[in-house]
Amino acid sequence: MDYITTYKKIHFTPLNPRQEDILIEDIAHALSLMSRANGHFPTFHSVAQHCIECCEEALARNLGTRISLACLLHDAGEAYLADITRPVKKNLPRYRSIEDNLLDAIWKKYLGGITPEEQQQVKLMDDTLLYYEFYHFMGEELMEKPFITAVPDFPELPFRTVEKRYLELFHDLYGKLNRKTEEKTQTVNGIELICSGDFTPCGHNIRGVLFDMDGLILDTEKLYTRFWQEAAHCLGYPMTKEQALGMRSMNHMEGEARMKSYFGPDTPYREIRSKRIELMDAFVEKEGVYLKPGIHELLDYLKKRGIKTAIATSSPMDRTVKYLSSVHMEKSFDAIVTAYMVEKGKPEPDIYLHAARVLDLEPGDCLALEDSPSGLTAAYRAGCLPVMIPDQDQPSKETRKLLFAKADRLDLIPQLIEEISR
Repeated sequence: MDYITTYKKIHFTPLNPRQEDILIEDIAHALSLMSRANGHFPTFHSVAQHCIECCEEALARNLGTRISLACLLHDAGEAYLADITRPVKKNLPRYRSIEDNLLDAIWKKYLGGITPEEQQQVKLMDDTLLYYEFYHFMGEELMEKPFITAVPDFPELPFRTVEKRYLELFHDLYGKLNRKTEEKTQTVNGIELICSGDFTPCGHNIRGVLFDMDGLILDTEKLYTRFWQEAAHCLGYPMTKEQALGMRSMNHMEGEARMKSYFGPDTPYREIRSKRIELMDAFVEKEGVYLKPGIHELLDYLKKRGIKTAIATSSPMDRTVKYLSSVHMEKSFDAIVTAYMVEKGKPEPDIYLHAARVLDLEPGDCLALEDSPSGLTAAYRAGCLPVMIPDQDQPSKETRKLLFAKADRLDLIPQLIEEISR
């Protein structure tokens, strides 16, 4: 047998690594469970923690996105080979050759390769943290004391906490690295290819499409707007349509803060929200919900192309399934993810990171289709390619800064995918 089976069930061949088999989830998971110093530190300190500390030191020194990401990945080969102590490793030239080849494959996948000068900067961060680790844990100085912007506390952390932080850093840096710095708007077959902020307009391998539900798949966002207003009026708060639009797709904490910014700190957000649910449920029970145009055509295209799909919605699972079932769409997607499955809802990135993870995809390989600023912010922060399908309003100047593209209808998305895949 010439392969290992990874955390994500990939049969990985360390002696002949293929880029498509390298997954950041495997790397983050394995490194978070591996101990530094072959387990001889008094408390557990993982290889992933060391990589995070190297990355954060590079960021503190303003070394740039590439060097910071390289620091995060500099021990990634150990996820597939395990580590060997430096005194032994220097006497194993064949092992070092295998390790270098594997790390080159990882750096090529995520950085397009790395220069000798960049490697020197990464080694400087590695050695710096090595010194402070040994001084902290063992009281031993391995070399002359190097400069550091801030000495880490080296806390003992649960591996899941470290794994999550590693992935957050990766997606933030990798997303920035693969974006441009200016908005360059193009019109492609009726689609506005905005490429705002840092996005590149072509060469994308779209492997997944992540869907918001309300206002995108279902024509329900206007109901939220209506019943936020009616519920607020019932309790004596004259909410405008513009204020109701500002509540779209927000998690409870963000929604409560937004409403109190409208009407003051004593606003009974939970009572208004409960009344909104009561009124909207009664309406939907009587009138039903309707699909937005183009969803069937888009799903047919994605299925033919082998592109995975997931819903990423702020609605709870029971309501999501109920609404989708009413229009016979409950089995039309590969996965359904709700904000109730993650720590923080939109506009935080958790829901899109989780949806991509459920599909075994990188967020950067996924289009995220949204109609609201809150949802687009979440998609952007997760490192997806945010595409707005306007529902009740057009993007503001600030929202445009988050967009990869804008399309008037769902059935235009196949054209977008074809164009950006060139």
